[in-house]
This record gives sequence, C-alpha cells and structure tokens, in this order.
Amino acid sequence: MNFEVPVVVTGSAPGVREGGILQQNIYKLNIKCRPSNLPSRVDVDISELELGSSIYISSLDLPDVEIEASDETPIVSCIHSRVSKSDLGELEEGEGVEEGEEGAEGEEGAEKPAEGGEASAKKAE
Repeated sequence: MNFEVPVVVTGSAPGVREGGILQQNIYKLNIKCRPSNLPSRVDVDISELELGSSIYISSLDLPDVEIEASDETPIVSCIHSRVSKSDLGELEEGEGVEEGEEGAEGEEGAEKPAEGGEASAKKAE
C-alpha cells in the first residue's frame, strides 16, 4: 500500500554552528509497504552534517519499505550562508588594516626585485 510519512530532523548539525543554513528539502516521504511495517515517521539525524553537505534518500535505513523517490534526492542540506561565521572572523581580523590600499600599491609597483634589488634601483633613478 502507499503511504505518506513525515520526515523529522533530529540532532544539531556542525555545519550550522559554523555559520551554515539548514535547508530541509523533503518534509514528507511517499512510501510503499505493508501496514504492519509502516513507520509513524522517518527520523533523519543531522548530527554529522557538515557545511556544504547533504543527507540523501539513499542513506535512509528503512527495512521492508520502498521509498518512492530517487536515491540521489537530498532530504536535508547544510548550505553556505551569504556570509559564514568563518568569513566574519576573517573580516574582524582585518579591521583597521586597509588591505585594499596595500594591494593597490603592490599592483602599481608590480616589478619584483631580482637578485641584487634591481627593481628598487630602477625606482630610485
């Protein structure tokens, strides 16, 4: 028989603690099974879900149940936010340092000194 079963996400994803966003793609699964094998819900543990990773239908362990979806269908994903916590940390470390100005100077004087400092000798002339 055909049934629709809710998907319940459990645990805490390390990827979310790193600044990612948890995206649940499937909230209900269509399954085929005997009524005696019918689960009340499908639990998906995300406690090992890293940033940029997904949990797929193929990772579910439901004995005597046929899931009516492709094995490659993601159930839940931890996606990058526009600015992750690691990016914010890098920005905070660089505060007060005007990297854009330093980079511009580096580009103007793009001549790299050869052995003996020839580039600095050319600038002095």
